[in-house]
Amino acid sequence: MTADEVHVHKFDETQTPEGCTFLFKRIRRSFEQVLKIIQHDFQIVVYLDKDGRMHEAYLSAEGHPEFIDKFPGTHASASYLTHLGFSKYVMGTPFFREMNRIVAAKMNTYCQTLINWTRKGAQYLGKLTEHFKNLLFQKTVLSIVTKLGSVLF
Repeated sequence: MTADEVHVHKFDETQTPEGCTFLFKRIRRSFEQVLKIIQHDFQIVVYLDKDGRMHEAYLSAEGHPEFIDKFPGTHASASYLTHLGFSKYVMGTPFFREMNRIVAAKMNTYCQTLINWTRKGAQYLGKLTEHFKNLLFQKTVLSIVTKLGSVLF
C-alpha cells in the first residue's frame, strides 16, 4: 500500500535504554486522511537490553509525532477510520466508490481491506457504546439526567 504523500518519522537514538544493542530497524505504516491521504512511515528500532531481552520501540525524534496513530489491527489512523465509517454509514457511500477516490489519491489497497478496517472499528465502537450505556444506566447518572431534563424542559 502506498499513498500520494509519505512522511517518514525517524527515531531518536538518544532515547534508547543505556547498554542496549540495536538489532535492526524497520518501518511501521499508518495512513491518515486530511484533504488527501498521507502515508506516515514510523521507523521502529529493535534492540537488546543489558539483560539480552529483545525489545521493539518507536522513539520519536524532535519535531515528529510522539506516538504511532494506528488503529489496532489496521494500518489506518483513527481519523482515517472515522472518515471511512462516516462515509459508509452516514453518507451511504459504497466501498467501490471509496476505492475510486482512494485510487485517485494514489493509494494502493483493496476494497476488502477497507471493509476489514471498518469492521474492526465497528467492533471497538460497539464495546465503547456498551460501556457508555452501562455508565448511563447507573442510578446516580439517571437521577442527574432526570433532574437536568426537568430543568431544561
